[in-house]
Amino acid sequence: MSYYDQFKYFDPLKGKLPYSPFHEANWIASRARGVLYGRSDREIRLLAEDASQLIDIYFDQEKDASIEMIKNDGRYELLDGDEDGRYYSIKDEAHDHYDIRTSENTSDLDALQEAVGTFFDPTTVDVNDVKEYEYFAILALWLVGDYAKTLELDLDLTKMEYVKREPGTLSSFHTARLGQSLIAAMDAVCYAERMRDMERMRKRYDGRIHEIQQTHQPVTDEDIDRIRAEILQQVEEVSKARQVEHAKELNRARHQPNNAIRKQVLDQWETNTTQFPSAEKAGAHYVDVLAKQGIEREHRTVVGWIRTRAKELGIRFR
Repeated sequence: MSYYDQFKYFDPLKGKLPYSPFHEANWIASRARGVLYGRSDREIRLLAEDASQLIDIYFDQEKDASIEMIKNDGRYELLDGDEDGRYYSIKDEAHDHYDIRTSENTSDLDALQEAVGTFFDPTTVDVNDVKEYEYFAILALWLVGDYAKTLELDLDLTKMEYVKREPGTLSSFHTARLGQSLIAAMDAVCYAERMRDMERMRKRYDGRIHEIQQTHQPVTDEDIDRIRAEILQQVEEVSKARQVEHAKELNRARHQPNNAIRKQVLDQWETNTTQFPSAEKAGAHYVDVLAKQGIEREHRTVVGWIRTRAKELGIRFR
């Protein structure tokens, strides 16, 4: 799904999402923002519009090329046209005979990869020093925006318009759709990071070669091999450092939902610590409270939260 109004539901620079059902959404957005570090909200939106236009241009070209291919094969029965012999669309049955790429069978990531390689022109965008890899980080952000919109709104089939989603109305279909959006966003941000790393490696390589040339010495095969090895080692070290940081971020994100649930339980319990005669009874009560919210926690886990907090506050159960 191309860019349209996703950033109305998710701020590309500051937006935060609930930690349920998938806390990874914020982590993906954080990685995309890292690739786009220094870009303003305006620049991101302009680049999103350009990336979406590139995707549209790619599919338009694919359609025109497919029509020409079908015409060259003499299969006019697979085309729709007018009385003047102008063919403007492809019938569904044509897909049984030809490999035709459309927005229905091709992901935005695949389409953008092809489009950037063919149609990318940074001079057409009112943004300075545009990098190809930035388009894919922005794609990741608008896919997270799709996720945010699905969380916030539901399609009312009677009115055929989006309405505010009622709590607890995420169906298995919607949950699967949320997961699909995040998988696509992860693919896009990984591709953006890989492109950025390759660009950095190329610049380092060119810079080292230039340094040797400035000394008016010939660049030998040994020099090239040594430089390549040094740069690959640097890239590997940076990659390992990033993996460690990503693991830390994911771990923090993984614990945040549980910490929020724990805080919710303890805040409620602390409003009346004498309501239950034991931690076990208090735990049973709050397990039920969480279950009504669609949150499952073991009884012993909740009891442990309450016992630990009671000890910190100097409270003894009867």
